[in-house]
Amino acid sequence: MQVKIILHGVLREKLSPENKGIASLDVADSSTISDLLSQLDIPQQVKCSINEELERDFDRVLKNGDEIRCFRPIGGG
Repeated sequence: MQVKIILHGVLREKLSPENKGIASLDVADSSTISDLLSQLDIPQQVKCSINEELERDFDRVLKNGDEIRCFRPIGGG
């Protein structure tokens, strides 16, 4: 199955520079967000959305055509 991944900020470095943080990836059926993050070597201290909805459950199973956005949480002080 295929999903679209969009990485923001420093996470863009996990893909080749010509991708500019956007890629379509083949993942195994019943892959989860956690599986995808592991495949890209992204630590799980990120925030993710699926199809523009913030997702907190990294065990959520992905579906063909899902768009996943990953970004680092913003801290302030």
